[in-house]
Amino acid sequence: MKLWVDDERDPAQHGHDGWVWAKTCSEALEALRSGEVTHLSLDHDLGGTETVRPVVLWLCDNLAWPGFVKTHSMNPVGREWINQMIARYGHWNWRNKNAGT
Repeated sequence: MKLWVDDERDPAQHGHDGWVWAKTCSEALEALRSGEVTHLSLDHDLGGTETVRPVVLWLCDNLAWPGFVKTHSMNPVGREWINQMIARYGHWNWRNKNAGT
């Protein structure tokens, strides 16, 4: 399963047809706990005061990183935090959309 985590942006409108759309941390964690996520694209801010940080921390704590991870957050501070967590916890196959990699 390919998982797109974002409260506002539709994955199909951003070149990710067929991706499952999780709009909240709860939805994202439910999908990740299934063990079927192979691709993951993360936004940082999920509406109101919710952020994707609990999802990233769960991935770190459970060593459950999918094979492909990228960030698509427009929040530069949040995007940097996600990228640093991915790099720090040893997931090598990630992409930062806004860095052009």
